[in-house]
Amino acid sequence: MGGLSKKGYELRQRKAGKAHLIVDGGALLFKRTKPLQANRSEQTRIQAEGIVMAYNLMGYDAVGISDYDLAGGLDFFKKMATISNFSWLSANLVAEDTDLPIFQPQIILQKGEMTIGIIGLTGDGASLILENTNAKIRNWHEVLPQLAKKIAQQCDMVILLSSLSAEQNREISKTVPGINILIQAGIRTSNLSPTIMDKTLICQTAKQGKYLGELTIQWNKAGNWGTEDGKSSLQQKRELDRLNWQIRRIEAQGDPGQIDKSKPGILLSYQKLINRRKTLENSIAKLHDIGSQEKPESTFQNRFIAMKTSLVDQPDILKIVNEIIKKINAAGQKQVKSMKKMKTYAGSQTCGTCHEEAYQNWRQSRHGHAFQTLVDKKQQYNIDCLPCHVTGIKPDNGVLALSLPANLRNVGCESCHGPGKNHVKNPDKKLFLSHPSRKTCLTCHKNEHDTSFDYEKDVISLHCQADGR
Repeated sequence: MGGLSKKGYELRQRKAGKAHLIVDGGALLFKRTKPLQANRSEQTRIQAEGIVMAYNLMGYDAVGISDYDLAGGLDFFKKMATISNFSWLSANLVAEDTDLPIFQPQIILQKGEMTIGIIGLTGDGASLILENTNAKIRNWHEVLPQLAKKIAQQCDMVILLSSLSAEQNREISKTVPGINILIQAGIRTSNLSPTIMDKTLICQTAKQGKYLGELTIQWNKAGNWGTEDGKSSLQQKRELDRLNWQIRRIEAQGDPGQIDKSKPGILLSYQKLINRRKTLENSIAKLHDIGSQEKPESTFQNRFIAMKTSLVDQPDILKIVNEIIKKINAAGQKQVKSMKKMKTYAGSQTCGTCHEEAYQNWRQSRHGHAFQTLVDKKQQYNIDCLPCHVTGIKPDNGVLALSLPANLRNVGCESCHGPGKNHVKNPDKKLFLSHPSRKTCLTCHKNEHDTSFDYEKDVISLHCQADGR
């Protein structure tokens, strides 16, 4: 249930008590952008509802609408919007017949002494999900410029929550005035350090709720961003003064090109000072009108807070998680059918008739009790968890694991060595794989599930003749 972890961006005004805002670019309800498979729909919709309930408790102000949020269908998303205490935003998700937004295109909030406008944009990928509905995605060029101009006139700060591509977001930062902060939907695997592009600060956290981004801002309505460490043009001027003093001292002794021509190291140091001076002069020039006083700058500090499992659970959120776990397991239990026969798999017990020592060792391993860990947590019917706790089921086909016979529950011999029925029939000709490849292990031991996995080390401890996992 990692989806219930806090993600998105928390924005704070640096001066205590001024403003506090929590937003998310979107892409939080579902793991895929394709319409839900019929046999997975109930469990995934239950989890999506749990995420909304958790976001309500966390106090989110606004979330952008992404194609990942629409995978459950437009009608289901409308239901989620009605139970959300925060605003779902999209200015370009519109009705086919009227071209009018189906959800709120923007909101204006009063936070402390600041008036903040927030706009949402939905990525083009949602078009496939919206087929055969009275909805479509309008091109942002047709929607955003005029809306951003209008909101900027009313607000001290304008934030855009976008699930467009990174390339489109960069284009927006260069061509649409008035956007101060752009929060990208977290569809990347890693955090993206804030980047200043013209007058827009582009931010993004990693996907799947593993991090919370915290942006602390010293805001000035002029909208000129300084550097992340708060280095203003005044500080740059002071550095420039120090450089000019150093350069004058060197040049007072004569032309460095002549005096130090036999000392390339000294000449190189002098040239670096000259280059740094030029860089500072150009930087300062961009922040000033010629002959005018210095324009005030806004500065920021950013940090990413890891949502580690070691963090203490918030009781109200934990209550939601536990309730959703129960509902998901109950939904899976209803889908159990007659036991599915696996034509090519023999089961670990069959392997043990010839490989008794290896079989006994496997029974003592963590792989040999993998299914029981789900039973202990009452998740043995969760189709998202099952594939990595049984034998012969691919990760995207967990519904088949609901009806596996008992001899294929747990991570058996054939999970690593391949299907074994043909080997049982003809041991000399149909040989097993000697040990699993890195790719095989990483099917389940992904970083999101097992941060301590080390293939080179663990594959040795897993060997059938050793005490292993």
